[in-house]
Amino acid sequence: MAAGSHDLSIGDRIGSSYGGFPGFLDEVCVSNGALEFSPASMTMTAERLTWIRHEKSPEVRIAVRNLQNTTLRKATLSLSGNAHGLDAIEVPNLEPGETHLFTKWFDTSLRPDDYELRARLTVPGDPPIASDEVLRLKLVGRPLPHRMPVMMWGIGSPAEFARELPRMQQLGFNQCLGFGADYDSIWKAGKPLPANSPETIVATNRMLDEALANDFGIAATLYAGYFLKQRPELARVDRQGKPYARHDCNAALSGLAEFSENVGASVAQTYGKHPALVAALVNSEVRDDSEVSFSEFDRERYRAFAGREVPAEVVTKWGVTWKTIPDFPADRVIPEDHPLLQFYRWFWTVGDGWNDLHTALHRGLKSTGRDDVWTWYDPAIRVPSIGGSGGTVDVLPSPVRCVWVITPTKYLR
Repeated sequence: MAAGSHDLSIGDRIGSSYGGFPGFLDEVCVSNGALEFSPASMTMTAERLTWIRHEKSPEVRIAVRNLQNTTLRKATLSLSGNAHGLDAIEVPNLEPGETHLFTKWFDTSLRPDDYELRARLTVPGDPPIASDEVLRLKLVGRPLPHRMPVMMWGIGSPAEFARELPRMQQLGFNQCLGFGADYDSIWKAGKPLPANSPETIVATNRMLDEALANDFGIAATLYAGYFLKQRPELARVDRQGKPYARHDCNAALSGLAEFSENVGASVAQTYGKHPALVAALVNSEVRDDSEVSFSEFDRERYRAFAGREVPAEVVTKWGVTWKTIPDFPADRVIPEDHPLLQFYRWFWTVGDGWNDLHTALHRGLKSTGRDDVWTWYDPAIRVPSIGGSGGTVDVLPSPVRCVWVITPTKYLR
């Protein structure tokens, strides 16, 4: 907080007309932080709030903390609600500041419905002091298998998802893009991390809960490649050793595949247990900016592959005009071992590095065992007709038709 410009005043309206407190103030306390004026606190949490019928039963955690500077004795915890029968539990003696954790299991064999678990903490006294918490859980039916995904291309935030969900479903969508990752933190750490800030993780999990409750799927938008493209030290260079004007990272450089795998693993470890996470878009459209790089690193890679230098005729990724090639066959068919054909096959499958990065990100996303989360790279065009584009992602979509819904301030695609 910024320092105030007025003197400290307790019980008066400062800086304006007098508006004093009509009473007496006694035992004023200034504390370093917010205090809860109760002998004990209670919080009730679950990994998520929406579950599929017959999933593994989730653990509900009830934490009781002693807020007094004396021992908390003979407190009781009672649990009730339509998700649980009545339980009365004696809280063990807690020393000042000590926390005790109770666990209960939510029965996922119940019928699909909304459920409540109510907890009451009672501290003895004259009179007794009681505090209440309510945890609302939702159980949904098991989804039908083999449903055709109808993907809405983008949602800006969990709040926007909540606002637009009814309209998306009315239009026939059953999935949408929903969230990304903190690429900068993962890059600096050099290992998998929680995919987002704690606040973003909470909001994203609530979005996933709401999606699951409405039979909707969320796809992660994993644009690790766009983060890399912003780093000038990773740029591709032309034959003169200068970075291209249309900036792109040299995706073949050492360490970038490991970073991409860490991004996928971070998302899998953070959100992979949630069944509403159904897919991930991997580095969309990054190869538009890809170009042949002529750094010594790239030249050496090609020498190791082909045992020869990059052909002198190669200048760009677009190939070489046949009219400029001496002794070009009249039928315009070159042999399989032609140096130019050999180079461009290498470049588009291995050389520019993007296919390996897509594969690494895909591998990281699958690292926790969620093989049902499908990955895709698009578009399948803007590259030569040669296998391998997209690496080992699950789906390569062809050009799609878009539904545009125009509103006064925005559009949905």
